[in-house]
Parts: sequence; structure tokens; C-alpha cells
Amino acid sequence: MIASLDEPLYVLKDFVASEPTTLRAKHNGKGGFTFSKTPESGHPEILFKVDSRSSLKAPRRVINDASGQPVLELWRNHVGDESYIGIPNIASLPLATVAPRPAKVRDRVDVFAKNAARANEETKLEVRGQDIWKRNTCVYRGDDLIMQVRFVNYITSYVPFSSNQWDVVVAEGFDLSLVSLALAVYVTSF
Repeated sequence: MIASLDEPLYVLKDFVASEPTTLRAKHNGKGGFTFSKTPESGHPEILFKVDSRSSLKAPRRVINDASGQPVLELWRNHVGDESYIGIPNIASLPLATVAPRPAKVRDRVDVFAKNAARANEETKLEVRGQDIWKRNTCVYRGDDLIMQVRFVNYITSYVPFSSNQWDVVVAEGFDLSLVSLALAVYVTSF
């Protein structure tokens, strides 16, 4: 059961979920994603697009809001497995660090986010429960489940030219932009 956060967890205040929210993430086949929300009217509303810009020197992913404006950027240093999240075109310290952890059977990722709701205090999020097909993944803050990702139909991953989709259930008070980039890291091979 997804817990409601006692206090918000965000790096950008504009994108905090005001209620428990379900997003649909769709892989476009080129390393990018679209994140949409389906309101009661039934028409999907695109919230974010994660684009992939990649080169040998600096692989980067940019998350754009629905209007196409860049919101966050994800990059990786030349050395190591850690990725960093920050504001595009601003050279500053990262707002969050995404750190893969070695595991024998299941993928594990820790996200260290500077929670703007608590004066940039670092908050650790634990991404757990992935199997090799990444069918079900849970994100915890301490003992609280705050996000759950489910592969909609993992059989389609074996069908050429099909696009994978995930349902992402997010707790009230969690930053949806941070959710989008974190998902882009651990469902693809950056």
C-alpha cells in the first residue's frame, strides 16, 4: 500500500503530487519516455517527456514539461556508475544522486535527493524489488512505500518495434519530475 508522505519530498515544488497519482510511462524506443496521467475524462494528459541526448563524452537525459520547456537534466560522470540530477544549463551541485548498488539477483538503486521541503536536507530513497524483467519495482523512504512501478505487459518487450509501458503509482507529496528521471535510469541501460 502506497503511503502518504507526512511532509512533501521534492526537488521542484511545481510538480508535487497533490493526491496519490498513477502515471503511465511509455518508452519511445529511442531512449526517451513520455509520462502521462489519465484523468476521469479518459483522455491522457502528457506531463513530461524524457529525451535522450547521448555522446561518448557526456550522455545526458533532459526532462521537459508538457510545454516542452526543460525542467531537469540527468547526467553521468565519466568514471563510476552514479548519475546526477540537476537543473539544465546551470552548473551547480546536483539536486539528487542516483547510485546503483551491486546485488546478486535483483537490481538495487539508491537515490539521494536534496529535499527542498526540508532546506535541502539529503533524503535517501531505496529502489528495490526489481527482477531481470523489471516487472515490479518499489521505492521506499525508510520503511514507507512511496512509489511502485509495474510493467504493464512484459511480453511486449520481446516483440520487435513495440513500446514498453509502465504504470507508476506515486504517493501524495512526492515530486513527479524526480519520479520521471529515476524511472528513466533504472528501466533502461542509460
